[in-house]
Amino acid sequence: MCFHPWSMFSRHGWSKFGRRAHAGIVRALRAAIEANAVDGWARLDEARQWLAQHDPDQIPNRYGCHTWPQVLSESRCFQLEYRPGPTGKVAWFRAKA
Repeated sequence: MCFHPWSMFSRHGWSKFGRRAHAGIVRALRAAIEANAVDGWARLDEARQWLAQHDPDQIPNRYGCHTWPQVLSESRCFQLEYRPGPTGKVAWFRAKA
C-alpha cells in the first residue's frame, strides 16, 4: 500500500490524510485514472472533470488541501509530472506501484 507511518503528519500538524480518512479520494483518483489513462498516466485536468461528474464530493478542501497536486503529493499514492503541452505545461499523474 502507498501509506507511510508518518503520512498522517504534515508540516501543518496532523493531516486529514490518515489511512481511513483519505481512502475515498484515493479510490476516486484511481477510478479517474482507470477512466482516462493513456499508458497508465492520466491528465490531471481530465481526471478533475471526470471526478466532478462521477464523484463530486471528492474535492481537495475536504481533505485540508488547496490544490489537486497537493492531494496527490500528500496522499503519497501517486506520481505527478508535468509535460509540455500546446499552451504550456500539463500535469499528468499515475498510481504508484
